[in-house]
Amino acid sequence: MNREVEFAAELWDYLKRYLEKYTINGHKLRAEPPSSVVLKGKVPDIVVVDSRGLPQLIIETKRKAEGKPSEELLNPLSPAPIAQAVCYAALAVEE
Repeated sequence: MNREVEFAAELWDYLKRYLEKYTINGHKLRAEPPSSVVLKGKVPDIVVVDSRGLPQLIIETKRKAEGKPSEELLNPLSPAPIAQAVCYAALAVEE
């Protein structure tokens, strides 16, 4: 298992346990298993949904390997990660 998959699994486990224990402003949310939600053919790493199953938070993890991905892809304020976040948001709304 690569580091990105391991990190996504660990983050999902923490989110899952937290959301099983607490509500968020009175709303019960749940973390879907990593890579289990498909939005128009695209598979985000982690999706947190509400009681109706509607996405409320989409998380895409990244890992750094020797020489790639570039710092531009890892910086959340760079164009590529922003475009990916907007893409997932738009696909979630369409879905």
